[in-house]
Amino acid sequence: MTKKEIISIVAKETKLSNADVSKVFDHIFKLIQEEASVEKEVTIANFGKFVVRKVKGRVARNLQTGEPIQIKESHRITFKPFSKLKQFIKDKYK
Repeated sequence: MTKKEIISIVAKETKLSNADVSKVFDHIFKLIQEEASVEKEVTIANFGKFVVRKVKGRVARNLQTGEPIQIKESHRITFKPFSKLKQFIKDKYK
């Protein structure tokens, strides 16, 4: 399902315009991005949690030359679904 499809369905079910739903949709995800970058964690009740985790720097190897390469420390965002969402998916695919 695409963003456009989600917006269309929500607009139809709420009797709002696609433009209004799109603005809300964009604003929600902008807030998630901003808060995750500052707070490192965004929780949405009965859905899940977006968490920013630090990935340690490490030494890897260039496969072509065999030379060691230093990979810098970085940050990665992950999503951890809550048990209610996990159970819903589990029940859906029994």
